Amino acid sequence: MTPFNKELLLTIRNLRVRFEPRNLPPELLLNNVCMPLFKGLVHVLVGGNGTGKTSLLKTIIGLLPENSAYLDRCIEMPNGDVISGVDLPKAIKVGYIPQHPHEALVPTFNVAENISFRTFFRGNSGMSDWLIRRRYGRGVQKKIEQIICSFGITKDILTDKLCKGVMHLSGGEQQIVNLAAMVFDDCDLLIMDEPTSKLDRINRKRFWDFIREIRDERRITMLVVTHDNMAHGISYIADQLFSIEGGTVLRLDPGHDIQSNSFVGK
Repeated sequence: MTPFNKELLLTIRNLRVRFEPRNLPPELLLNNVCMPLFKGLVHVLVGGNGTGKTSLLKTIIGLLPENSAYLDRCIEMPNGDVISGVDLPKAIKVGYIPQHPHEALVPTFNVAENISFRTFFRGNSGMSDWLIRRRYGRGVQKKIEQIICSFGITKDILTDKLCKGVMHLSGGEQQIVNLAAMVFDDCDLLIMDEPTSKLDRINRKRFWDFIREIRDERRITMLVVTHDNMAHGISYIADQLFSIEGGTVLRLDPGHDIQSNSFVGK
């Protein structure tokens, strides 16, 4: 287990989100959620379908579910500022990995291009500048290769595939490309929504092993949500463990037997 780090990246405090469908009474999706996120640690949130996991993630990154509304600002930064999810990417560098690996990838780009393009866009370099550097600049390729070579298990998965199209990769390899892109981009906070739900047992293990690599070597703060309480490696990778049910979040001990929990959606 990684030594506990008490340096806060941010705190989600008293987060409430209400679903407001047409012609129906409003429904509280998230109720007074409080979660501290510490620098360099992996925070895992487990819960069943319909418990509010995805609504929580979308609120944090400023993508409210349709017909929903914030009831207040909810993200407290270490300097005391209280902001909404819409403003969070202006304060820190946030990366997001969706449930379906291909949704975060550009199918016409190869592996190396998918790893690098986000960084150039984030820096407002634009497509033309990125294309020039991609095609003619050895510096970008060298940095990609250096990052891949710094990985342990992942080096063998990606090293020989940097020039291949991502649509020829397995689901597990695609998710690892997404993770490598977040490491290349040097994110402050990496948020993952059910990242192993479409992966088989072997690729789930690879993915959780890679998460541990990143935690130990890169010290990137991560928030992972999953409904798979039987997934390999949850307690293995979790420095902070939370459960969610009915829009309410509870903090668990990282050694908690999550398989004994009943995560049943509403």
